Amino acid sequence: MKERLTLLLSVVLILGFGTPSASDASLKPAAKASAKPIPSQTPKWPPVGFVAKDGVYAKIPTGKELIGVLSAKTTLASEVKLCKKYACGAVIVAAEKACQWWEIHSAVYGPTSDVDTTTVRYGSTKTIAKSTSSQEQKTILIISKELLVSGVYISGIRIMCQRGASIIPYPSNSYTPDSARIKN
Repeated sequence: MKERLTLLLSVVLILGFGTPSASDASLKPAAKASAKPIPSQTPKWPPVGFVAKDGVYAKIPTGKELIGVLSAKTTLASEVKLCKKYACGAVIVAAEKACQWWEIHSAVYGPTSDVDTTTVRYGSTKTIAKSTSSQEQKTILIISKELLVSGVYISGIRIMCQRGASIIPYPSNSYTPDSARIKN
C-alpha cells in the first residue's frame, strides 16, 4: 500500500496537479537568505570546570576550546603564530570582581637531551594581561622563548588578579632561562 501511495504522489507531481501556475499573482520572488550572527551565550557563573580560590577562577583550555576562542579573537590568532616556534601554554581566567590586570607565572620543562628524557626545568615565564570586568572570562596565552621541540611543556601556572595600578606595560610575556641551564 505504501508503494502505491508513493507512486500515486509521483504521478500527481509529474502531471502538475496542485502546483501553482506562473500567472499566479500571489507568488513573490524568494527572499535571499542572509547570515545572521549567532550571539554568544553568556557564560554561567561561577564558571563550570574552573579551579577557584578567593573569587579568582582559572582553567587550562582543551584544544577544542582553544580553537574556538582563537577563531573568535583575532588578537589571539596573531599571538598564536609565535607558538609555531616557541613552547606555549594557555589559561582561561575570570574573577568575581573586576581585575585591573592579570599576572601569570609559570615554568618551562623539558628533557635534558635528545637521548635522555629526564625532565628538567628550563626556565620561568611571567605574563601580564589586560583587565577584565567582573565575571568576564579571558583567554591568556603564555609564550616562552624555548624552541618548540618534543617534550617541552609549560606547567606550574600561578594566576593573580591584580586590582591596583600596574607599572608593568601590558600585555607582555617575559622568559627567564634557569641559570644552571644557561651554563650547559
